[in-house]
Amino acid sequence: MFNYDLSVHFQATGWFDVFANGSLRISEGGWTERGGLHYANDKTSVLSIEPGFELQMSPGLRIRQSAGFPLAGMNSEAPFWLFTTLKYSFFPFPGR
Repeated sequence: MFNYDLSVHFQATGWFDVFANGSLRISEGGWTERGGLHYANDKTSVLSIEPGFELQMSPGLRIRQSAGFPLAGMNSEAPFWLFTTLKYSFFPFPGR
């Protein structure tokens, strides 16, 4: 199994970050056992892109939103997903 990941970020301002993540997952080989019989696993692959943004609401509070889009694949489930993350830091380290 191979996993290739790429992430590109652009900080538009001190409180706003735009990013795009890409990933390619390839798996082949191996076998599955069902009822005492062995079956070869098919080659699977999924290529997806995940654009998103992050807002810094205060020194300790950030909100991150991203969406995942499968672009291509073979013999694999490829769902669409949305993630919203609220991050709170108890130890904000102010810049100098």
